[in-house]
Amino acid sequence: MHAASRAAIEKITGPWLKVSELKGGSIASISRIDAVNGPYVLKQHKTPPDGFFASERACLETLKSAGVPTPEIITAGEDFLLMSYIAPGEVAEAAAGEALAHLHNTRSPQCGFQQDTYLATFLQPNAPASAWADFYLDHRLAPMLGRLDLESAELNLWRDFGKTVRPHLGKVNEFSLLHGDLWPGNLLYGETGPVFIDPACYFGDGLVDIAMSRLFGGLGEAFYASYFSLLPPREDSELLQQVYQVYPLLTHAVLFGSAYYAQAQSIRDDFLVSRGP
Repeated sequence: MHAASRAAIEKITGPWLKVSELKGGSIASISRIDAVNGPYVLKQHKTPPDGFFASERACLETLKSAGVPTPEIITAGEDFLLMSYIAPGEVAEAAAGEALAHLHNTRSPQCGFQQDTYLATFLQPNAPASAWADFYLDHRLAPMLGRLDLESAELNLWRDFGKTVRPHLGKVNEFSLLHGDLWPGNLLYGETGPVFIDPACYFGDGLVDIAMSRLFGGLGEAFYASYFSLLPPREDSELLQQVYQVYPLLTHAVLFGSAYYAQAQSIRDDFLVSRGP
């Protein structure tokens, strides 16, 4: 951390007594700071993309304004974000599902967002649009596929996949405020209930969050039962969740390797066999 950043933080926290690394820092390092004025969480990145932490701060503030519990933002700089420490509490999956449904009841007539946001260190274009199929295929799948070194035959299969899923995406005409990166590690349980962290907000199909939450271990059935009791599943919910899992799998393929790409391929190929053009 830059000396100037630490000095700015210590003006708020007081001198640091202990620094403990926390889990979940594959993109940015995350630490618990025990300081004179209390415990804090410090998220930092040595060489963040432009506006990286400003984007996360804006997304956390957006969730908070929608009534969703998030950590308190203490201060932020170009290379860090300082937040309140969330002391662990009991798992409350039903309450978390209810909170997500509440978030998804925040609606917009268009998909997208007022600014671009980051998923990991990848800038997500969020120019507002009225057609969800165009937004998801052009502003989510296409940029991530472009980061992979794919042969022309593979690219052609992805084009066919886009043609196959477009009619299903075209049926989505209600746009909810999304967390945008809701894998299970971004849902904490504090002393007062669930707390959502590390968002990448935009307006889109609420099933995007549900689909991602089922990856990488998934959440418990109480979470989904609570959510769907408030926002009942649509006829095509299962199909669309498979489509929406492709994007985070491609992102992980870029970051972590071919095993995740194979999972995305499997979803694509199943669609092309059963529903292909």
